[in-house]
Amino acid sequence: MVESGIPSARQKLARAQKHMRSLDRAVKKLRRETPYDFAPDLIPNERGKPDFYLLAVVTQAPPIPESWALSTGDIQCASTCIQARSALFGTLAYL
Repeated sequence: MVESGIPSARQKLARAQKHMRSLDRAVKKLRRETPYDFAPDLIPNERGKPDFYLLAVVTQAPPIPESWALSTGDIQCASTCIQARSALFGTLAYL
């Protein structure tokens, strides 16, 4: 039997939260184990102007695992469902 409505939305949200935690751990691990290489460059300020710019160009980065796309898709889908439900309740409250 397929659930619909609020119980289904809660399950989607719980699944998305699980994916979010898993993805967060995976990103932190990737950053720890294979850090990005940067080429910094300083663009000095013009005379009389206080700002200066720091340009950091990524020269080498590890490939992003393809599985991350699936996780972000689940997270985005759940987020969209929650926003749609919230908009619907807002509309119903207005009526």
